Amino acid sequence: MLVPLKGLGRQHADMMTKAGVSALALSSSSTTAEWARCKTMIIEKALCALFISPEVLSHNSSFAKLLNEHNIALLCFDEAHLYNDWYLWRPTMSMAASLVSAQRRLGLTATMRRRDQQLVVRRTGMSTPIVQRGRFLRSNLLLQFLKRPAALTFGRASVADRLSAATEAKWRIARTLRMAIKARSLQGNTIVYVPSRAQAETVCKQLVQAAKDQKLVAVGAALKFRPYHAGRTDRSEVEQLFLSQRGVVVVATIAFGLGVDCAHVRVIIHFSGARSLAEYAQQVGRGGRDGEDAYCLCFYNPSDSQGIRRSIESAVLTTSTTTALMRKAAFASGKLNVAVRGDVRDVCTVPPFLEMGAGGPTVVHDALEDLAAAKLVDIDYSDDYPLVQPLAVLDRQDARAAGRLLSKSMKSAAAQQLAVLDEALDFMEADGCLQRRLCDVFGAPDDLDAPVESCRCGMCEPATIGAGFA
Repeated sequence: MLVPLKGLGRQHADMMTKAGVSALALSSSSTTAEWARCKTMIIEKALCALFISPEVLSHNSSFAKLLNEHNIALLCFDEAHLYNDWYLWRPTMSMAASLVSAQRRLGLTATMRRRDQQLVVRRTGMSTPIVQRGRFLRSNLLLQFLKRPAALTFGRASVADRLSAATEAKWRIARTLRMAIKARSLQGNTIVYVPSRAQAETVCKQLVQAAKDQKLVAVGAALKFRPYHAGRTDRSEVEQLFLSQRGVVVVATIAFGLGVDCAHVRVIIHFSGARSLAEYAQQVGRGGRDGEDAYCLCFYNPSDSQGIRRSIESAVLTTSTTTALMRKAAFASGKLNVAVRGDVRDVCTVPPFLEMGAGGPTVVHDALEDLAAAKLVDIDYSDDYPLVQPLAVLDRQDARAAGRLLSKSMKSAAAQQLAVLDEALDFMEADGCLQRRLCDVFGAPDDLDAPVESCRCGMCEPATIGAGFA
């Protein structure tokens, strides 16, 4: 199974091992001994399930060859919606899908937009799969969005505005702490989602200080606060603590948002909004897995995504810059032919990609996708691995025309990313039942017409939602 996060692979492997199934998880942090054990078990046909990240498979051709030589019965794609959502910045996902020769393939996800279905099918190497959608509605999730003042002030903000922002940030910490205390009294845990690693550390420290100020230990409401993000080395310890104990509050980035299977999550808080609707749906899905109520509160402000918007917009190069790059890359000698025919992996065996080592395949794959988006090459996805047929040889193209095409492609990609941010903000700002609108995006056909009876979301029951968590 290809898993997008190392922690997710560890959890799956542990769960299957406890169920009596021989399973292992491999990642970039696996030891030499763990790799050797895995290879031995594969050769001896003693391994039933292997959980591995796309990067590990993409950058280890000998291991991919070993897997193919021993006939993989089923290739699974966990969190399959990410093969579309993360496609632009993580090309190794579709690349890894093409490196395995398994004919039987299975994609699993809880948040697949109907409009994205065909793209995911293509990028996971399937042809005409059977698609089954289950009911998306979970009435025990008490969803609420709370618009707040901007927590950050830019430019020459007045003293009053700065004080208001600081007061609001403290109020959010206090509200989060009260809800975590309530979750602890219900023998449950709390997840606080934040957009960055730095904020995970900062918010966790602020919650610890707020708990000390209220002397929670003295009143028997002790909480355990832990930050969690991809830059920390104690992630597995935090996962185990969260699964095995009560009263744990994890302040996490998206790294803790997939596959966390803990039955006793009573509170989910989005401290600074959500970057996408799929991300929000995945993260609130961590709550209430035992069937009991879980309160899901999202603090948001339109300014939350300003930093992300600026980074997306600044990554788009002007036409003059792309023209100069294309002229330098392919038109300098007047004789350079960079058309690619045959298996793309062959490109990585020649300079300059040969010197890149494990990063070579990723660079080639990413570059070819950009060229395809600019309509300079056409990628045939019908084979085990993309075959590239040139629509035109670059040294026969006008550099200005090629530069314009590449710039147009970059603008299109940026527009898609900005549309994801806009969709999330529009969802937060719109009226109407939250459960109903989520079902309209992610639900099965039956969800589209089925009424949401006795819904307790912040739109349907604004006066009573969260009363038990006050």
